[in-house]
Amino acid sequence: MYTNEDAIFAIIYLIVYFFVLAYSIFAYIGVSLGGFRMGRKAGMSNPWMFWVPGCNIYAMGNLADTSCALREGKATGYRKKLLIWYIVSIASVFAWAISFAVVAVMATSADRMYENGYVTPPEYETERMVVPVLLFLLLSGVLIALYTVYMVFYYIALHKIYKLYAPSGAAGLTVLSILVNVAVPVIFLVLSGRAPAVTMTANDELPPPEAPAAPTDMGQSFYSL
Repeated sequence: MYTNEDAIFAIIYLIVYFFVLAYSIFAYIGVSLGGFRMGRKAGMSNPWMFWVPGCNIYAMGNLADTSCALREGKATGYRKKLLIWYIVSIASVFAWAISFAVVAVMATSADRMYENGYVTPPEYETERMVVPVLLFLLLSGVLIALYTVYMVFYYIALHKIYKLYAPSGAAGLTVLSILVNVAVPVIFLVLSGRAPAVTMTANDELPPPEAPAAPTDMGQSFYSL
């Protein structure tokens, strides 16, 4: 028999679920469309990769590399860094999930042994759980560390992209993206309507000044007289 509390909980759950789903769709379209348009304007190779899940991480780094090449005239490797750390982070998530499942199964099996009357010494149960729990905690720490490294490169890449399309406000947009990550799709859509702001840096060489024309007399050069 369902109560009013159950109905309210179900309604709240559905509202939150559809809100998260709607935002996920909007975030995917916003970053993909904005990144595609910015990449195409900047002359990035294969901007369509923004629309491919998984490959969009590579495309994000590729756009950051393109920004560095245009503004600073140097080659960077954000496309490889982002992709490698993303894959490593995903692999650590799977390892963490497996360790969590092992700990949960072992804890559940211990409870069933007690419920069925199979009493084992508490010391044995404690020793049996030590290794899985330690492995779980270790993998949790590794996962947090790897994800932190990935996010550092991610926000650096975002900052490089923002500097190409909003040089004066790149720092503020980067801070906003860190504090309010849900703003990234909106920022990408807004910046995609701008043209890349390619500027000359201090490392660029100025062209040599033109030599003054020598005075002539009756078609002959003054210095040839």
